[in-house]
Amino acid sequence: MKKSAINLFLLPGFMGQPNDWQGIIKEANSIHIITTDLYEEGLPHPEEGLWAWADGFNRTVSKQHGSSKNIILGYSLGGRLAMHAFLKQPSLWQGAIFISAHTGIQNDKERSMRKLLDDDWAKRFLEDPWNDLMTAWNAQSVFKNDKHTFTRTAEDYDRTLLADTLRHWSLANQNSLISLLEKIELPQLWVAGQDDHRFSAMAQQMQFVHPLSKTWIAPNTGHRVPWQSLDFANHVNTFIKEIFI
Repeated sequence: MKKSAINLFLLPGFMGQPNDWQGIIKEANSIHIITTDLYEEGLPHPEEGLWAWADGFNRTVSKQHGSSKNIILGYSLGGRLAMHAFLKQPSLWQGAIFISAHTGIQNDKERSMRKLLDDDWAKRFLEDPWNDLMTAWNAQSVFKNDKHTFTRTAEDYDRTLLADTLRHWSLANQNSLISLLEKIELPQLWVAGQDDHRFSAMAQQMQFVHPLSKTWIAPNTGHRVPWQSLDFANHVNTFIKEIFI
């Protein structure tokens, strides 16, 4: 890797695997792709919380790539973790890309409802037959307009760890980050699918102080934008290039 390369760290969503990103964004002379396992050795366990994970991830990045140009990109749950890492140590990052990512719940009643929902899913991840579980997971309303479904096999996962993720990294345990993110003086790209109405509305309401920050709503696309939109990689590459012009 050349010293002038830009490191693009890719954080997956819940149940995401590093190879999910294969072929989505191609490595070039100026962009070095680094895929992240959210549970890799040395990173805090979900029970330690979102901020603790962000702190541990930033320490790892700083130790290995602290003098480099770094961009963080996260999808869904990975997007929420990326927000925490971005806010925890802005000096480590030159920009961030958040895809189909929730900024946080502001209503106490909604927070309580989300806790019950994620606790129920956690129980199901421990107890339900795997194929039935995957069918139910993909049938959620957030994925109803998706044209892409991942094939997941039980052998690839620690079901207890997945249940812990749902409980401890639940939206119920996340403060609203929108005001902090809007004020940060670093470029941000917010991406959502046009057919993913809740997340596209959330992305469109962002008001940025940094002139290179922007929102892109992918046409005719649901929640899993990177795996559905042919224009996704072009928008990511253009955003990165504009930062370093």
